[in-house]
Amino acid sequence: MMTSSNYRITFDSLNTGGEDLSSTSNYSLQDTIGEIATGLSTTSLYKLFAGYRQAEPSEISLTCSSSVIGLTSIPGISGGTSNGTFSCNVTTNNSSGYNMTLKKSASLCHSTLGCGTDKQFDDYSTTSDPIDYNWANTPAGAEYWGFNVSSSSYPTAVTQRFKDNGSACNTGSNVSDGYCWTRIPTDPTTETVVNRSTATNSSGDNTYFGIKIQAGSSNALNSGTYTTTIVVTVSTN
Repeated sequence: MMTSSNYRITFDSLNTGGEDLSSTSNYSLQDTIGEIATGLSTTSLYKLFAGYRQAEPSEISLTCSSSVIGLTSIPGISGGTSNGTFSCNVTTNNSSGYNMTLKKSASLCHSTLGCGTDKQFDDYSTTSDPIDYNWANTPAGAEYWGFNVSSSSYPTAVTQRFKDNGSACNTGSNVSDGYCWTRIPTDPTTETVVNRSTATNSSGDNTYFGIKIQAGSSNALNSGTYTTTIVVTVSTN
């Protein structure tokens, strides 16, 4: 390793050519021309990763919206619906891709009164286990909230259960706005929403999520702000 006050060269190699990243809609290629004796060599005690590409580390980057946008107030007695969205961008050079999981830190509860009857929104209750193509309206006196994967710049990688065929989820190849709803699991349980098996391009993948919060009629919700934290995690495969 070579370092200065401003730079660090983790490893270097003298070659005759190559391209750091070439890509098409279906493939990505990182190539080096001119090296000899490269690749993986093993014994019963050691492994040798020889060559520039063998030494190149996998990197991953995640950027998400800081909050859910578009949410509006819900009448606490007559009930109503609030819809919001947020998105995440993932970039990785890992040739085996990445996976993305989702969870919430706790229930969606009143910010000062805490959780309990008339002070929280319960997890969405699916009618078609484990995921509903259409959102099932919340009955009188109840309060639910949930999410869906509304769109993706790389829909192939979206988990199958969030895909639909135009009438049902967990089948087909569509990733549709407004369909395939389920609950957000509570920590430590997670929901895998994306699993890509290749590296992304330099712009990364954008995944968009829909949030629906609904109170049924004849309600008695306490007025105020209701909060929780949605946690999105990515890791290389």
